[in-house]
Amino acid sequence: MKDKKKTKTIPRQVRWDKLDNTAHLFPSIAGESMTNVYRISVTLKEEVQVEFLQQALDMILPKFDGFNLRMRTGVFWYYFEENGKKAPKVTEEAMFPCRFIRQNKNRNYLFRVTYYKSRINLEVFHVLTDGMGGINFLRELTYQYLRLVHPELAEKEGNKLSGDTSLSREDSFVRNYRSSKPSGFNKEKAYLIKEDKLPAGEFGVMHGRMPVSQLKKVAHGYHASLNEYFIAVFVWSVYKELLHGMPGRILIRIRQKTFLLWYLQNSVHRKSPTRLRKYLHAYKAACTPRSIRNI
Repeated sequence: MKDKKKTKTIPRQVRWDKLDNTAHLFPSIAGESMTNVYRISVTLKEEVQVEFLQQALDMILPKFDGFNLRMRTGVFWYYFEENGKKAPKVTEEAMFPCRFIRQNKNRNYLFRVTYYKSRINLEVFHVLTDGMGGINFLRELTYQYLRLVHPELAEKEGNKLSGDTSLSREDSFVRNYRSSKPSGFNKEKAYLIKEDKLPAGEFGVMHGRMPVSQLKKVAHGYHASLNEYFIAVFVWSVYKELLHGMPGRILIRIRQKTFLLWYLQNSVHRKSPTRLRKYLHAYKAACTPRSIRNI
């Protein structure tokens, strides 16, 4: 009898990737007291049907290489590896938002999807992607969910991704980085807010509603963007409520994360370059909201 030839099985190649430049810090400092998890949510006009939301997540996750990952520990650095497991289970929200994500209790994924009534929540460990990457993923998840819930929408739009969805994973640091001299560091001591803290694991959220058109009108009256206006209001509230509006040599410092994708004109699924601008002001005389805006 002829010997049967043994066929060699080629092992599946597991895709891996390195963390981008800003992500190396997060795994080493993350924990229950500093989760480094952010949340983005969308509120629908109808209550969420969990079975369709889970189905939508199962559909889109294999298409998003930047989310279909788990984090592994290397010799010197952390790195990403293709996960390949089933998508995380969609659950009804029952705990505080932005809790620490434990990979071994989340099928090794670095994000979670929850819902509450008509709201869909996406929570992401910041090492995975920035806010724009999260918005991109949640937008596609919502789009596919609505296609499943409303078959007439699926017939109209067809079986495809949303036209606004980007699957690019370019690391914009590599393409846009330009070497420059350090600008120095201001060592002057800043004011620290010392108020009662919530217990570890709890998160305080205040919901407010206001007409965006009126808010823009007020901000533009100070020749400021909405972001600049909110920062100025925060500084003003610290000055009035905690420093009692008294002039002095106390320094209030605000660190703002600037989103540069709009300037770079690219849509990426990973982190984009950011610029941290420090708002400094030593109050030697009584200040006004307009003077704070001009910091």
